[in-house]
Amino acid sequence: MFTGLDKDGRMQYEEPGRKITIQDVFRHTAGFGYGGSDDSPVNKAYSEAGIDFQKMESLKELVDKLATVPLLYHPGEQWVYSVAHDVQAYLVEYFSGMPFDKYLKTKMFQPLGMKDAVFGIPKGYEGRYTTCYGPADGGGLSAIDKPESSNYARYTGHPFGGLGLSSTALDYYLFSQMLLNGGELNGVRLLGRKTVELMTSNHLPPEVPDLGSMFPGTGYGLGVSVLIDPAQSGNLGSAGQFGWGGAATTHVVIDPEEDMVSIFITQLMPGNMDPINQFKTLVYQSIIE
Repeated sequence: MFTGLDKDGRMQYEEPGRKITIQDVFRHTAGFGYGGSDDSPVNKAYSEAGIDFQKMESLKELVDKLATVPLLYHPGEQWVYSVAHDVQAYLVEYFSGMPFDKYLKTKMFQPLGMKDAVFGIPKGYEGRYTTCYGPADGGGLSAIDKPESSNYARYTGHPFGGLGLSSTALDYYLFSQMLLNGGELNGVRLLGRKTVELMTSNHLPPEVPDLGSMFPGTGYGLGVSVLIDPAQSGNLGSAGQFGWGGAATTHVVIDPEEDMVSIFITQLMPGNMDPINQFKTLVYQSIIE
């Protein structure tokens, strides 16, 4: 685990307090980072190890390289959103013996009728992809990622766990409704009801009370955020609602108490919580019975 730099700028380490568990991987408490463009020591280590989704060939390559870089913190002591989703995807491959994309297609997409859930930008899909926008110099927005030139096309043949998968709003609704129903949709059961209950419970350890200033009053389950305290979150909602968002200002809220799925999708990079929170407020204000 990384503990700091010595007087000569060399990284210092110590043994992690305990081993990483699969639960840590699911709840983002394993000690992983995400790399990035800043020059922090651990991010530099990720870059030097070649942890770059535009260059890596497989999930196996990712986990092999991840094993060569230091942890950010002792497992279980912090919550940091990370490459843990990609480690989860590797575990799917390892335990199932199937490529991750094939597993999802045969075990989830086809059974649920998710006809447009694909990795990357397959041939023939180019015209259906949206342009992503970001802040423009001087105000307004400008196109920053167009389908015809998008780096996303690489993921057609390189499926990862935390990026690369695309679908329509309808497909995502089918997936979300399955979770709201406790693992079943239209007579097809993918998960047991108690499995979904466990997945959508708060799994953060006592020393990590919530996700911090960006998501106060919010815990984390096995792959989804879980609202613990609506008052602490500063918005309308229900204790126990769960979901997560995406990089381009997208979000899903699944609320068992209100029997409701609400999906917010834009094409704005980087992600902006302001319109998402306004959307949540409007959705819950509309409930009058």
